[in-house]
Amino acid sequence: MNSTESTIQAEPRLSYTAADLAKTLGISRVTLWRLHKTGKLLPVSGLRRRLYSRAAVEKFLASTGE
Repeated sequence: MNSTESTIQAEPRLSYTAADLAKTLGISRVTLWRLHKTGKLLPVSGLRRRLYSRAAVEKFLASTGE
């Protein structure tokens, strides 16, 4: 298990804001935006902001082999 997976498991949240997810994954918000634009990691429609579900994050991590 790498540090990203341990961080995701250490914080059992159902969803992440863009800022929280970028910090958790150790990437910039611009990189997260690029992942969104290419369809690799899509947010769900929240009430007033984009939220990334834990399931989507785990699926993304599994697909990248991380």
